[in-house]
Amino acid sequence: MSYRITGDCISCGSCSVICPQQAVDDGYTGPALISSVWQGYHITGACNGCGSCVQVCPVEAIVRS
Repeated sequence: MSYRITGDCISCGSCSVICPQQAVDDGYTGPALISSVWQGYHITGACNGCGSCVQVCPVEAIVRS
């Protein structure tokens, strides 16, 4: 299972801090970057699907992809 950070991201960094696998690179978060370049940043690789990032996101900008 993987997750995607949508354009609703406010760049708070909570997801990158909480991730036990360090799968979220906080250099790739933020509305402008996400909306214009990737149409949503996909969290892959080290992600183990625990969902911690989803639970901590204050604007619900992380969804299953």
